[in-house]
Parts: sequence; structure tokens; C-alpha cells
Amino acid sequence: MSQIHPNTFRTPNIYIDRYLHLLTPEETKVLFYTVRRVLGWHKDDEEISLRDFESGGLWPSGQRRDNGTGLSRATVTRALYGPDGATAEAPGGLVGYGLLVVVQAADTATCRATRFGLQMDFAAIDTAGLEVRAEAKRAQSLNRTAKSRAVMQVKAEQKQAALLVGQTNQEPSWSDHTAPVGATDRII
Repeated sequence: MSQIHPNTFRTPNIYIDRYLHLLTPEETKVLFYTVRRVLGWHKDDEEISLRDFESGGLWPSGQRRDNGTGLSRATVTRALYGPDGATAEAPGGLVGYGLLVVVQAADTATCRATRFGLQMDFAAIDTAGLEVRAEAKRAQSLNRTAKSRAVMQVKAEQKQAALLVGQTNQEPSWSDHTAPVGATDRII
């Protein structure tokens, strides 16, 4: 059995141990792609374009360097900056919650991509904000599930009432009827 050790990159344990359960799947992909591009190439920060995040980049020779995250540009932007863009009043995304740092903003005049770095001061990460967001998502999910269960319960009660009265609003399906036992049903 072959072991995959060559060409690996290190990931700070805190990303897995403390933050993985608080991130969306899209944020996780973007974070790990950034970790690969920064720590995997032994740098402090790295210029990463939205196209690189989406579908990867090319080496100067034209050979494919990597395949990116496979996410759309809109999804990458939400993962980086949140649904409405990260602001001090409404943090969002990896930059807004402080997991990634914008070292240098993109410059359209010089066609330079944003330079991202990893937050190495873990006290600067908005852990409380991430936890509040995760709890709000859990509560929203529980609320949706409760509503769905209530609707299913009402439908089941309506169906049961219709069957008791001998009326149904649906065409009977074959599973609603018991097949008559005949000579052909005997086991020989």
C-alpha cells in the first residue's frame, strides 16, 4: 500500500480543531486553498485571483498549476467576504471573521489580484461571531424541520380522517388494496 507523504502541506491544527465546524463547506474549501497557496509554498502571503480560487491557475510555462476550489465566482466572493461583503458592523466570510487577512487589495489598474495572508494572531479571529452565526443556522434548520414535521402531521391526520370516512381525495394506488388470495398465490 502506498502512502501519500511527498508534496504535502501543513495546516494549522486550530483550523480543524476550533473552526472547521463553524465554517460553511464553501468557506472551508476557500480557506484550505489559501492555506495551500500560502503555507504550501512557504510564503507569508500570496496573490490569489478570483479565477485562481474558481478554477486554479497556470504556471508561467502555461502548464496547469492546480484546479482551484471548483466553486463559482459568486460563491468564492461570499466565502471570502460574506453575503453582503464584510464590514465592521456586519462581518462575514473568511475575511470578515478574521481567518484570512487582505494584505493588499486588488488593483484593477495594474491587473493585480488581492494578496491574502493567514491570520496568525488567533486572538484576532472573531470566534464569537462565528459561533453566533452557527447557532443561528442551527436554530433556522430546527425551525424548518419543525414546520415540515407539522405539515406532514396535518397531512397524515387528514389522510387518516378521509380513510375513516371512506373518502379520499387521491386515486387509490395498488399498495392501498390487498390482492385477493387465489389458487395462483399458493406455494407449491
